[in-house]
Amino acid sequence: MDSTDFIASRASYFRKLDEIRQNGTLTFYQDKTWFNSGEEKRTIWIDKQGQGKMRTNQRKENFRFYIKVRTALNIPAGVIYDELYFVCGDQAPSCTTVKRWAKWFREGREEKEHWRLCDIITGDESWFYHTQIGRRLSNTAWMGRGNPSTTVVRRSKFAPKILFSTFFKSNGPVFIYRVERGQAIDHHFYINDCLRPLVDEIKRQRPSYGTSHIKIHHDNGRPYIHKDVSNYLESEGLTVMPHPPNSSDLSPCDF
Repeated sequence: MDSTDFIASRASYFRKLDEIRQNGTLTFYQDKTWFNSGEEKRTIWIDKQGQGKMRTNQRKENFRFYIKVRTALNIPAGVIYDELYFVCGDQAPSCTTVKRWAKWFREGREEKEHWRLCDIITGDESWFYHTQIGRRLSNTAWMGRGNPSTTVVRRSKFAPKILFSTFFKSNGPVFIYRVERGQAIDHHFYINDCLRPLVDEIKRQRPSYGTSHIKIHHDNGRPYIHKDVSNYLESEGLTVMPHPPNSSDLSPCDF
């Protein structure tokens, strides 16, 4: 049990705190905490009215705040990245991101998220089949007088097909690439044959803004989540939209 002196001191502290609150005095609280990678606090703060809020980890905001403070102290961006990587490892932002944020903070401007539907680019591979259109007697059906005959589209089991890698926005396609037969779909192919031409096309269509605020939405297939792909997208200023972790073969345009 706590000693009598400690209990009396604590009661005096809370009584003084109540007096300060009743007077409407602006109060600042100071505390120390660890900056841990992947930490999530589950403490629930509840006031007298029963209102509460779950305290969760906001890793990106923590990184931004740390970079902003260190930049204000004239610490080079490379040193800031080394500090974050030493503490957080692979969870730390890349050196390119640290340099970009540090540059913004030195210029006195903040990063602002702009989410517009036309800025989201969805990418996926799709098969296009050659189909046969038939008008034979076996396809006859009842129809009204004066109506044209029915058209039946059949796909043969051995019909030829072509694989296309397609990137599109809400207002139409951005880039379409025909994948040659026998081409391996790996991260090298995805970067060199898909993403680089896509970035060039985005910059051509948006000469003033480039890839600013563009979000890439693709599935969790192995070629797309490779570290080299993530680094390339980050270096070009492209943001990858989150995707369900347990649906690696689900095409974004399927939902």
